[in-house]
Amino acid sequence: MLSSKSVGSAGRRRVSHRSSPATEAALDGLRKWGLSGTEEGLVDVGANIATLSDGLLVQQLRRSWAAGVERIVVTGTSVRRSKWAEELCRVRVDKVMGSDKAHRPQLFFTAGVHPHEVKNCDESTISELRQLAASPYCVAIGECGLDYDRMFSAREEQLAWFDKQVALASDLHMPLFLHERDRGRGGGPLGSDQDCLRILSKHGIDPKLAVFHCFTGSRKVAQEYIQKGYWIGLTG
Repeated sequence: MLSSKSVGSAGRRRVSHRSSPATEAALDGLRKWGLSGTEEGLVDVGANIATLSDGLLVQQLRRSWAAGVERIVVTGTSVRRSKWAEELCRVRVDKVMGSDKAHRPQLFFTAGVHPHEVKNCDESTISELRQLAASPYCVAIGECGLDYDRMFSAREEQLAWFDKQVALASDLHMPLFLHERDRGRGGGPLGSDQDCLRILSKHGIDPKLAVFHCFTGSRKVAQEYIQKGYWIGLTG
């Protein structure tokens, strides 16, 4: 549910977080969607907020809290960005939000390499992800998977590094935050869904511990995932 434009870490600076009347009015509007105190709060399982400036980060966290979001999982899409996500959860959020933890979402993160980024993986990648996964804030391996639409990394590279990350999740008994996108209609599908399922099955992954983030496939594929017990996230 968080989709503000990201900025580089070099652009971070201390800002005043005093809210204007217009901002407070907007937050009041969001609160009508919040859950009552007798219900369990919402969890945003995939937020790309690790590179936001301090000011935008505060805005997003306040908006999330006003809308009833109690926990946010910050997405790691490379080793470097997974490290940024870990730093955000461990240190940075306290610096920008202050010590009052009762009125803001709890932050956690995933550690993984997106299929677009696996072309940059090397022999240290898995060991670095393993170290990140040991953090008490790390709740899943990912975002990892297959993207046969854009092919920013070669198909064989994607398959190899997805297999390694699924193996890591299996070894650590951790959930998986998955990406799966097949080739668009113009060229016809290449079978990314079946390749994903084959690798997940190979490592004995419990479907209840895996979510296909931002699902963009067909109704047939969605039904197959759901019937097998996987979670899916629908793009808005």
